[in-house]
Amino acid sequence: MTIRGVGKPVPSQMYLMQLAGLVVHRRAKVHEPTEMQINVSKSEGHQELCRMTGQDFGFDLERWYEYLILHDYGLTHPYCYGALRRFLKKTGFAAPFKKDVIAKRAAEEE
Repeated sequence: MTIRGVGKPVPSQMYLMQLAGLVVHRRAKVHEPTEMQINVSKSEGHQELCRMTGQDFGFDLERWYEYLILHDYGLTHPYCYGALRRFLKKTGFAAPFKKDVIAKRAAEEE
């Protein structure tokens, strides 16, 4: 489904953006959402990510991002990956590329 202002996100991309505060109404990005809309969207994103993966990292955007990118949930699908990265950057989260996440994990395991 195409969402104006976002693109064609796959489920993992959509849910992660919701977790980061994206609010969508009637297939369009809400540009100035209320705090209540943001909180509801975050909660929905969290619930869907838990349902999809069987994991629960709470509202920890970094842990969700790393898990999704390393476990083949389609996070890097080209339809919306650029929009996902731009949206996350606006929230203050500089989404690393998969190769950087892999290198970080390898360094942690040493």
